[in-house]
Amino acid sequence: TALYLFNLQRERHFQRLSSLWLVALWSPALVALVASLASSAPRQSLIGLGIETDTFLFLVFLSLLATLVPLLWRNKREVFNALLAVLSAGLVVILFQVLRLGVGNFTTLSIFSSPAVNLIGKWNELGIFSGLIFILSLAFIKFLPWRRTPVLTGLISLNLVLSLVLVIFINYWLLSLAVGAASLLIWLA
Repeated sequence: TALYLFNLQRERHFQRLSSLWLVALWSPALVALVASLASSAPRQSLIGLGIETDTFLFLVFLSLLATLVPLLWRNKREVFNALLAVLSAGLVVILFQVLRLGVGNFTTLSIFSSPAVNLIGKWNELGIFSGLIFILSLAFIKFLPWRRTPVLTGLISLNLVLSLVLVIFINYWLLSLAVGAASLLIWLA
């Protein structure tokens, strides 16, 4: 979806998703459905016990979201505003987490009971979120006209640095490889 949005920013006309893209977007959900039905606990595999990222329902939600994005955002301004919203939300989450790691529990209500708790869920999920924000920030810097406004330049650069710091701090090896490979591909494009 992110690659489609950046491609839409570069081109002058809107293109619909082809059937090959739809097969690629929905195949993980189909595989998860088959695996869930064949498991010993199909209800937990299909729906889960709460908000879980490794269930069939979550993959259907992601596939539906990735399918609806090209249908809903048709011009450059809407895509640009959506990317800025995602990067701004990512900056808030990452800044909060970095401050919480550096300063400690600075909220007045002491929302989190333990220093090991974070905003996203598990530490691997926070690392994946930080890697996604890093890759989106890098692609934003590389492909979009960001140099015109110094405030936007500063915020995207801060987002890039803080998300990289959080990815390094979490030290998830596969995430580091994926972020490094995606960054190399973006930089060489």
